[in-house]
Amino acid sequence: MREKEDEKIGFLPEYEKENAKIVARNKLWKEEDNSIYAKKYDLFRDYIKAINETKENLMDPNKSDYDPMCEKNYPAFFVNKVLSGSSDTVMLANEMNRNHALKKDMQFQFLLNSIRPKKRYIPFIRPEQTEDIECVKEYYGYSNDKAKSALKILSENDIKYIKEKLFKGGTK
Repeated sequence: MREKEDEKIGFLPEYEKENAKIVARNKLWKEEDNSIYAKKYDLFRDYIKAINETKENLMDPNKSDYDPMCEKNYPAFFVNKVLSGSSDTVMLANEMNRNHALKKDMQFQFLLNSIRPKKRYIPFIRPEQTEDIECVKEYYGYSNDKAKSALKILSENDIKYIKEKLFKGGTK
């Protein structure tokens, strides 16, 4: 192990070799430390499912399979965004948005214990993209914002003309 470190830092001046060795040891230690907590938590498969359906407390330190990275990786903003898509959870998600400074564990516990267990279909809200915006972007070379503002100015005939110019033929 030491030989590999020495080979990598052999070209450095003497006064920087000791610092490089310390950095290399710390890097190895961090890699080993992260491998202990290798489980990745998924927004929909773990957090949302636990809040909506299973009511499993993922952040309970008394559990045998407790993972401290679960609390660290909790995406509070995205959980609130997803839960705001359902009419019976929108008020609770808004409450967590108002109290965003709470610890992630407290936010998860609030949602876990406040929302009734139910299988919910909650669509993930995405910005809408229209065919007209894409045509304006391609024709003028605009960004999304400029294309949206240009779309407000253009008439239906202008948009029709742009689509005819961009038509490449073939089947759709």
